[in-house]
Amino acid sequence: MKNEIFCADRRHGEEICRLVRSTILQKYPKFYSPQEVEWFVRWHSIESIFADIDRGFVYYVCCGDAVVGTVTVRGDSLSRLFVLPLYSQQGYGSALLSFAEEKIEKLYARAWIDVSSPAEEFYRKRGYQVERERCEESEGLLLRWKEMTKLLRG
Repeated sequence: MKNEIFCADRRHGEEICRLVRSTILQKYPKFYSPQEVEWFVRWHSIESIFADIDRGFVYYVCCGDAVVGTVTVRGDSLSRLFVLPLYSQQGYGSALLSFAEEKIEKLYARAWIDVSSPAEEFYRKRGYQVERERCEESEGLLLRWKEMTKLLRG
């Protein structure tokens, strides 16, 4: 498998949005209530994804012609790392994470990510540690997540 990673442009925006939504709808119900799952879908809205694409923050990886994974890199943080469940455990997530870390490491010593429950173990295995647990009320829901960090250099 060749893991060439590309910077997204508007041509890929809708496909990336479908990938994010599909992955949330397939993975998150094991960890969150239906209302929380819908909150995450809204949080990763088409508007926010296109805004990040326009800023040059969104990257993707393909299998053949299909976009199967994506990551967003903003400064010293990465977010929205999703791989379609059909393609999980095939190295796409690891390739996207390594790519994001290399980009971050050029300017920063540490990488940050807000981690939802489905992804926590993936990041732990890659050397990330919980910096703090967060809890916030939004739209009548009490949302919980963890901020994780990894020292990249220093």
